[in-house]
Amino acid sequence: MNSFSKLDIKTKFCVVIFMSVIFITVVELLHLFYMFLVPKDNFTGIIHYNNYTHHDYLPNALFTNYATGEDNYPPAVVSINSIGIRGPELKQKKSYRVIFLGDSFIQADEVQFEDTFSEKLNEYFGSRVEFISHGISSWSPIVEFSWLYHKGISLKPDEVNIFLCINDFWGDEKYGRQAVFYGEIPICYKSKNQKVSIFNHLKSKLLITSVLKKAEKLFKAEKTGKKSFLKDVIQPYCENDKNDWPLNRKNYYERTLQIVSQINDFLASKNIQLNVFLTPMGYAWKDEIQGIRGLPNYKGLGDRMISQNRLENYMLDDFKKLGVKFYKLESFFSEAKKMNQGVKLFNSADGHWNKNGHEVLVRYFTTFYEGR
Repeated sequence: MNSFSKLDIKTKFCVVIFMSVIFITVVELLHLFYMFLVPKDNFTGIIHYNNYTHHDYLPNALFTNYATGEDNYPPAVVSINSIGIRGPELKQKKSYRVIFLGDSFIQADEVQFEDTFSEKLNEYFGSRVEFISHGISSWSPIVEFSWLYHKGISLKPDEVNIFLCINDFWGDEKYGRQAVFYGEIPICYKSKNQKVSIFNHLKSKLLITSVLKKAEKLFKAEKTGKKSFLKDVIQPYCENDKNDWPLNRKNYYERTLQIVSQINDFLASKNIQLNVFLTPMGYAWKDEIQGIRGLPNYKGLGDRMISQNRLENYMLDDFKKLGVKFYKLESFFSEAKKMNQGVKLFNSADGHWNKNGHEVLVRYFTTFYEGR
């Protein structure tokens, strides 16, 4: 008999607990070592939450974005300038200036800076037109309005192009609850406690914290029914007649259009032109975003193609009534797909435009601004 078997039950229990604690501690230390020392995308470390634009890049930040999942794009180095925009420091305005504004599609941190469509346009137009892009993951028009008010206007643009994304409709509802308005302008956001203790920061990085959070989400999903981005957002807006949209979805849509209309009025008062586009999404073509189609959030998508054309038509009519210029982009992407069959325009796993997708936008906006 070994020495362990001779121990009484109480002592055995204490030994097992002690060894389990030692094991978990070693695993957590290895996990923390990986989190802090192994090179990876440190995107979350250069986004800061603030009262003025909710969240944005930290000025003068530098990070590298690495491909995950089925994506295989090369590591993209992202350098943020002193005013919080990707790229070199902006020079004094000397020509017609255009700002592209949006969410993670415009952020484009999977693509090398020189391959982004705005920088390709700068290369093509030279001193005739200057293009500036700024986008942050999960931004929607209400936050973009705040950014324009606090930063964008100071850049003296002649034109602003806002890219809407289908999930902006609920984003504006969420940010709207946190925003503080001066008239129609969201000038700041209700502050959360931004100071995080070292203990809480380390606790958030622990493996067991992640496991417990995932377990909590699964429990809530089983109890309340997990929401599906496909069924709750994409299908109602893209496949259903507008009159059949659920009331809350219709309200979210109308609120976003109202905010964009207010941005238009704000910019018009400063003699700045606003143009609006709906971001083309990969689910419109069955050979795109293969790494996403099997995810729970897209359950049922399979090889289906869901076009945003119907939604674009609704937006075209509704924005016309509001005096806002809206342009359709999906058809231009469809033409590009036909002309270059087999060429992917979106990353498979993260769903954003890849380098080829940016090239399509270069062609579109080259025509759009030629002759300006």
